[in-house]
Amino acid sequence: IARRDTPVEGVVNVRGRIIPVVDLGRKLGKTPSRQAMKCRIIVIDIGGLIVGMLIDEVAERICLLNETPSAFLNQRPDGRYLSGQVKIDGEFVPVLDADSLLSELEKQQVEVIKRSF
Repeated sequence: IARRDTPVEGVVNVRGRIIPVVDLGRKLGKTPSRQAMKCRIIVIDIGGLIVGMLIDEVAERICLLNETPSAFLNQRPDGRYLSGQVKIDGEFVPVLDADSLLSELEKQQVEVIKRSF
């Protein structure tokens, strides 16, 4: 499925539901996630659109239910996909803004691919 004009790398069947998968590294302009043994797919909701995100690895799972991300320094070149940061064990951890990951055109492309299965 991977094409230059769409962020979708493929699809995955999760409990009978077809979910398009986007390579987060490629989307963020980084090296594509390809270390098969450590790669994981996390399933997220982007404005009602369920998408799998291919990531390099999961280092730790943190519950942030009661945390409000503080303002993030938007001067960083990669800051457009971040909603803020939280302080955990004395270290600042950036918080990804899932809703900003896909443009409206990319969301439409994801929907088209999803419907084709």
